Amino acid sequence: MHKETIRRMLEDKEIFADVVNALLAAGTELFSSEDFRNLKMDFSQESVFENETIGNVIKESDYAIFQILICDGTETEFVKKYLPVYAYEQVGEIYLRKLEDRMIPVITWVLYLGVEHWDTSESIRTALEVSEEICPFVNDYQIHIFRVSQFNLDQCRMFKSRFRVVAEDLVRTRLSKKNM
Repeated sequence: MHKETIRRMLEDKEIFADVVNALLAAGTELFSSEDFRNLKMDFSQESVFENETIGNVIKESDYAIFQILICDGTETEFVKKYLPVYAYEQVGEIYLRKLEDRMIPVITWVLYLGVEHWDTSESIRTALEVSEEICPFVNDYQIHIFRVSQFNLDQCRMFKSRFRVVAEDLVRTRLSKKNM
C-alpha cells in the first residue's frame, strides 16, 4: 500500500478518528470525526530528514494533537535507525508553534504498512551508542509503532471505516507470504 494513498485516506476526519479509536482505544469510540480539526504544519526548517519520504498526517482536537507518521518499509537505513529522532524533531516543532496557544499533548505514532519484518529503533536511546554510565542521564523519546500487517484478522475488526479493508489486506498478504 502506497504511503501517499494512505496519507490522503487519513486526511478524511472520519477515517482518522476510526484509526485513532482503533489503535489507541482498541476500537472504543473515544473520538468522533467532529472532534478533529486539520492542523497544517509547514516543516520547512532545515533537517537531515528533509529528503526522506515519511507520510505525515496531523490533526488537532480539544484534548491533544495527533500525529501519524506513515512508513512502509521502503525507508532508508538512516530513517530506520533515527526514526525516533525524526519524530522527536516533529513533536518539538509542533510544541514550539503552539507556545502561544493552550498547551496540549502531542501524541505521535508510526503506522507501519509493510508486510515484511521491519526492524527500526523505537527510542532515541536505542538509536544511539550510549554507555551504561551515562545512560540514566540521557533523555529518551519512545515512539509507538503499529505494525498493521502483524495484526490478526480479529484485530482488524477494531476498524469501522474503510481502513479495515487496508488492514485486512495487509494481514492477508503477510499470511499468504508466510504460507508460501
